Amino acid sequence: MQILFSEKYCSSKHTIKVNTKNPWLKNQIEPEKAKKEKANIYVSPQMHYVVGREDIKFLFLEVASIPFYKSDDKKLEYVYRVDVLVGDNVYRAQLSKDEYSREKWLGNLGTKEILVISRTKYQQIISEIIPEDTNAIFFDAAGLHKVGNQYFYVGSDCAITKDGKRDDVVALQGGFDLGLQEDVDNAEIAEKVVRYNCMNLRIFYPFHCIAVMTVMGHFLDELGERAGMTLWVDGKVASGKTELAVFLGNFFKRGNSRSDMISHLHTTKIKYKNLEPELIKYQNGIFVLDDVKKEESSQSKYNVKQITDFVVRSVYTGMVSGVSIHTNAIITGEYFREQESTISRLIYLNVGDFVQNRGNSEALACIQEDNNYFNRFMCSFIAWFLRKTDDEALQTELEGKLAGSREEAEERLGNFEKELRPRMIEICSLLFFSTEMIRDYLIDSLCEKDKEQVQTFYEQGKTAVVQIVMETWIKGLDYKPILDMAFNNILRKLKIKDCRYGVDYLNARTGEISYCFAMARENKDGISFTTWVSRKEKLWLLKLNKECAGILINQGKEDILLMNKDIICTEIREEIRAQKDNWHIVFYESDYTDEKILTGLLNKQRLLAHKRSDDTFDKIINYPMIEYDDESGEIGIFDKKKVQMVRVYIDDEQKVLEYFAELKKEPLDAWCHAREKIRKNGGGGAEDIELNKTLNDLNKFLDLK
Repeated sequence: MQILFSEKYCSSKHTIKVNTKNPWLKNQIEPEKAKKEKANIYVSPQMHYVVGREDIKFLFLEVASIPFYKSDDKKLEYVYRVDVLVGDNVYRAQLSKDEYSREKWLGNLGTKEILVISRTKYQQIISEIIPEDTNAIFFDAAGLHKVGNQYFYVGSDCAITKDGKRDDVVALQGGFDLGLQEDVDNAEIAEKVVRYNCMNLRIFYPFHCIAVMTVMGHFLDELGERAGMTLWVDGKVASGKTELAVFLGNFFKRGNSRSDMISHLHTTKIKYKNLEPELIKYQNGIFVLDDVKKEESSQSKYNVKQITDFVVRSVYTGMVSGVSIHTNAIITGEYFREQESTISRLIYLNVGDFVQNRGNSEALACIQEDNNYFNRFMCSFIAWFLRKTDDEALQTELEGKLAGSREEAEERLGNFEKELRPRMIEICSLLFFSTEMIRDYLIDSLCEKDKEQVQTFYEQGKTAVVQIVMETWIKGLDYKPILDMAFNNILRKLKIKDCRYGVDYLNARTGEISYCFAMARENKDGISFTTWVSRKEKLWLLKLNKECAGILINQGKEDILLMNKDIICTEIREEIRAQKDNWHIVFYESDYTDEKILTGLLNKQRLLAHKRSDDTFDKIINYPMIEYDDESGEIGIFDKKKVQMVRVYIDDEQKVLEYFAELKKEPLDAWCHAREKIRKNGGGGAEDIELNKTLNDLNKFLDLK
């Protein structure tokens, strides 16, 4: 039972409206008349029922039996709406058929005026009452429903139909008010859609697209197209993710307080057993899961992953425990570990430090001041589309839009990567489809003179869609393609500044050499310098932006590139920032940490490094320290486990080697044997000092720390 409201009895306002053949229940009569006419049940002058000789202190003023539909659109039963007078108060309640048939619900009215009556007497009362006819319809859940050929988009306060607003059609589900105004100015709303989105198309537009797709879910399902989508809003701490989600992620009207705004917000603290019914409640609406974050305990981590993965998969498949749903979702959080299998089922939107930017903050505040903008837009869009459902050509039109959107998605995405390609095309085509629907709505709502503006907005929207799909694709691939392209570009910038043979420097060409293509070869922990070094072995110092970025050592047929991880990772981040527009990504530094970069390159077999059991790196890339060995008297690299290397081929390697072969070279053993070097510099008591000086000379161009 649900008590809708209560108020004081007023004879001019509340009259007995029960449609019944029994005249004694239509009017108040005196006991003497009832006795004379042998009335078994009648209404006393005190506005009570009298059954036999017992005074029953309540009275039905109005009873209506209303059709009740479950979300699978099958007529289940009736719901009874009753106005009942108890003492001086009138209560309006809604009851299921089972509740109405029993007397126990009366005790929930919270008054002592009702006496406990027998089921027999209660059954006598209701058997005499025939509920009124009504045009009202009740549904169990908010969202889109179809009865016969009639569509209803239902809230808990009213419904939208092709013919307009219906106050007598509601969902028996609290908190989902549509707040639809019948005098909505569609042109004004359409103008705001264009103006507000253009303040930051990349951020605001995806929320509009996913909302439109939520409404269209049922119609696409009829065409055999899955339309479930999750928008993952990622960003830095205090970036405005939650504000975006609650304002642009909820169709339903909200009040002015913050508690009203977040009434539909869920977190990963929700119990798993409660998650299924909550998702089902949001039929053709948006489920918001907020603040997904890294948890410390293993159990908390499992719960976060279980809940987020369940939401994403359920929305994608459109099914929850065998129940069909047309629910979409928005998830916010700074922590996202699941990769390919999960992210390929969602749209990834990285907002960075959105509200920390003054322009973004002002744009969001401007929309928020228009308190019910998004609710009004969605109501307007739903009403517009439901009016089209009478058109017999609608299905053919939607099929054509779907086919065209898919073709354009395949063309625009090109052949970026084969991995995840089918799902990225699927996501892109559905987003393109939503842009088509938004364009048609805007054209129908605005004046003829605004068509050019709408077309420009439409093209810009598609560009934003391609960008966000590419960002999703790159995120799903754990940034490997981007890191790979950036690494290639960095290697092209490496310059040979010095070539060292013994104590002599040979001035190599200044400028770019043929760039390096990195390919993994068999593992080699390190290199060593012996007394006798082949003349084919070379040690090249490489520089990048005037910094020592690496050493390239050629030993026979193998090249080993030892690189400074800090410099290389910094350069890769700068390269990503420089190429972000060309690569359709938003530069977000926390995504490109040193560990992320090095992990990505390692997974692409661009690096050979020592990886610990906890999946972190121990000295990922480091220069080798050239040391002195007391026993052998040799100078070289002796602790090979400390040496982490990148192996590379050099494009047109032979040409480079021939260039250096033409240069005059000094014997290499002049610096490779410590004792000989010391003898040249003088012996005696200065031996230790000279040895240290020699090592410092050999290591001075290396980043040894």
